[in-house]
Amino acid sequence: MKFINIKWDMTYKCNLNCRHCLNSKIRIGKKDLEYKQLCSALEKICETDLISHMQFLGGEPTVHPHFCDIVTMLSERGIGIGVNTNCIKLGRVEKVIEHFYEVNVSLDGPTKETHEYIRYLKQFSTFERVLNNLKRLKQLKEENGHTFNLVISCVLARHNLSVIEDMVDLCVDVGAQGLNLLQLVEEGSAALIDELQVTPREKMDAAQRVGIRAHDLGLSEDTLKVNTRFTYNKVIDYVRKETGINLPHTNHSCGAGYTFGYMNQKAELYPCDRISPDYELVERNKSIERLSLVDRDFYDIWESPIYTDAFEMQCSAETYENCTPCNTCEYLQKTCFPCPAQVAGRTTPVMIEDCQLLEDFR
Repeated sequence: MKFINIKWDMTYKCNLNCRHCLNSKIRIGKKDLEYKQLCSALEKICETDLISHMQFLGGEPTVHPHFCDIVTMLSERGIGIGVNTNCIKLGRVEKVIEHFYEVNVSLDGPTKETHEYIRYLKQFSTFERVLNNLKRLKQLKEENGHTFNLVISCVLARHNLSVIEDMVDLCVDVGAQGLNLLQLVEEGSAALIDELQVTPREKMDAAQRVGIRAHDLGLSEDTLKVNTRFTYNKVIDYVRKETGINLPHTNHSCGAGYTFGYMNQKAELYPCDRISPDYELVERNKSIERLSLVDRDFYDIWESPIYTDAFEMQCSAETYENCTPCNTCEYLQKTCFPCPAQVAGRTTPVMIEDCQLLEDFR
């Protein structure tokens, strides 16, 4: 039975230069794999009895010169295809739209000012371009019966904090099925910009406002699935208690190495992007061998010790023994896994500030 999803940074090329880009350092000087080698690597993925889906990431996937050919080839071999895109080059997505199960569009706020602050281009308004393209995606679904899920992803940050609940209205207007409100990760470009950071108390307030707006609009998970991934389920429980609104729990599970894998633009396959030699913030990653499908078989890589180690990190109680207040949380290692790669082996305490705030209330 196929069940593995491969998250694939298919290229580090991008037509934008966003303020909060995670891959701003990684992508410097990184070339794409030659197309013939890439096809050989993808063929190995198609031949397995494990891979059910691939999610195209980047960079910006649509700028890859063989984007449409790759989508078609994988889909025709039975692989479900999702794409995360800034939706600037919709034409390429539209050419192969029938092959997608999900189109995930990045939008950095419900107004031109909030979005352009992150993705400003001199040539044209990216907000207006993306909004028009979202309406086009809605039209394609209505007129042609396409079944892909339209999801909008937005990173919660200082610039859009005051209007984040308006993202719910925008999703309704463009016919989206999902809204992912994401946590700002202080890595890459975002690590250099303090003005983007949001406090735990502000995140709690934002979750409450989002829940109230969804409730006021009469939305359910069947009409718009709102995923407040910028905070944790203990905080959502608090919001539920304070407002009486059933804001959905979010899933912070970690399936690295057994329900999903990560592949970079060189067809190197790892349990996740944080357990790879390119992720320099974890010291032990320096010893990780480069594992490429160009010159290795899929199962030779997938059954290597690095995947066993990733699974054991997730399951071990010792991983979180210095992580507070996780070590007393009912959601720990069920629906919530603060990144095992980052907290495992830490001798100094790690605090999840959002949840610790609730502990401090008591």
